[in-house]
Amino acid sequence: MASQFTLVVNDARDTATVRSEILPGFALLTNTLVSNQADAWSYCRDIGSYFERCAVGSISANITVQSGTVAASGTATFSTVVATNSVTIGGVTFTGSDTPSGAVQFLTGTTDTLSAASLASVVNANTTANKLVVATSSGAVVTFTALTPGTVGNFITLTKSGVPISVSGATLTGGTVASQVVISEGL
Repeated sequence: MASQFTLVVNDARDTATVRSEILPGFALLTNTLVSNQADAWSYCRDIGSYFERCAVGSISANITVQSGTVAASGTATFSTVVATNSVTIGGVTFTGSDTPSGAVQFLTGTTDTLSAASLASVVNANTTANKLVVATSSGAVVTFTALTPGTVGNFITLTKSGVPISVSGATLTGGTVASQVVISEGL
């Protein structure tokens, strides 16, 4: 099984300065997978250089290393969903429609399996929600999984309107961190 850890870096300097040091092309890479070997090497080298500067004290940062992180998740289950029923994830409301036309409408007036697949697709395409969660569907159930592993995902809200939809809770749950080390004022 693959292991997962999360680094959280708090650097008091402005975002533009830090981005220019860590990933010079970062502004162009938002939500992009870097698969080109030369680019991947370059970005890893820049990140390594940043941590080297922390280690020698030329940059002051608080670095939190979390291991054994698990992403929070939650579900919405459909049971004869109709138009105007809605699911809200992370403050973005997605509303059912028999003829969806907007970026926050999912298909109803068909089977719950198709409606669930439609909701998952619309959530993943939404430029706000897809920064918080990834949605998958299986049958009439949509599962929302926090993109950032750990306890932070436990704060992502999940609500619904309409009796034919049930949600697993008011927020995503299950996000955990097995261990955490905080390194302050450089490494």
